[in-house]
Amino acid sequence: MGDRGHKRAYLYHWTYEADWFPNHYGAWHNEDVVYLTQQGCVLNAPTPYCNVFTPQTTPASMPLVSKLQGFWSAFAAKGKPDVRGWDAYTHVVGRKGKPHYLSIESPTSFQVKSSPIQVSQCAFLNTRV
Repeated sequence: MGDRGHKRAYLYHWTYEADWFPNHYGAWHNEDVVYLTQQGCVLNAPTPYCNVFTPQTTPASMPLVSKLQGFWSAFAAKGKPDVRGWDAYTHVVGRKGKPHYLSIESPTSFQVKSSPIQVSQCAFLNTRV
């Protein structure tokens, strides 16, 4: 739908919406979801993603981090290391979903808006080509 072959990435930041995400996005959009967390599977994570990472997995070894590093390199070359995204909290509190940004500070530092991603939270990235 108007993508014209461009890759688009959306970041969703999730703490307590474990029961909200799978129903609203997992089945509805049927998008690939990769979890970025040091704590492995989170409560009510939609299968089969529960087994993607284990508690022993660290972000540096995750495919998503490699993907983000690639985004960082591409955007940093243009002086704008940002990936267009959307903040799930905006939806949860009932306001219109408006664009926010995942700021890639460096190949290993990612922030949602101005807040660092916490390892106790779950952040996930959907990509479409």
